[in-house]
Amino acid sequence: MTLQYSHINHLSSKQIDLGVISDAINLCQAGQLFYTQTVADADDYNIKRIFMDMAETRRSMLQHLVPLFQQAKQDGIASNDVQPISLFSFTDGYAQAGKMIQQDKLWTAIGLLLDIEQQALHQLKWAARQATNKKVAQQLAEGCAWLQMGCDSMNSLYVSRKGAAN
Repeated sequence: MTLQYSHINHLSSKQIDLGVISDAINLCQAGQLFYTQTVADADDYNIKRIFMDMAETRRSMLQHLVPLFQQAKQDGIASNDVQPISLFSFTDGYAQAGKMIQQDKLWTAIGLLLDIEQQALHQLKWAARQATNKKVAQQLAEGCAWLQMGCDSMNSLYVSRKGAAN
């Protein structure tokens, strides 16, 4: 999947900031919802812990991003001027991973989730580079660091599980 950003050139810096914050909020909401709902479906304690951490990371990011979005809106950009920066959606991937987990295909789902989270990291890192507001860029970069730690934990468990299966 390729991320499409060609339309960003005609946006003002405030529209870019609102767009990247809006995208990050949508991404975080999708992830938080998925991990919060799916933690109960995972049988493995370590996976449950990672899912709880991933949900908490998203909750924490939202706690910081939503006020930044509200502040940016107050600074003069109308809600209808906010255009999505990314055309990539995570909802379908999370839905597919959720079905796999419900079908007792946990480790296949973990592999898919690792791919999804790498896309999320890519999108958030790109958003942090595009942000013109230093506080927005800093918050996105901090969120990327926390998300990277969660991905590393999930990957480590996945690799050790694959190694044990061979």
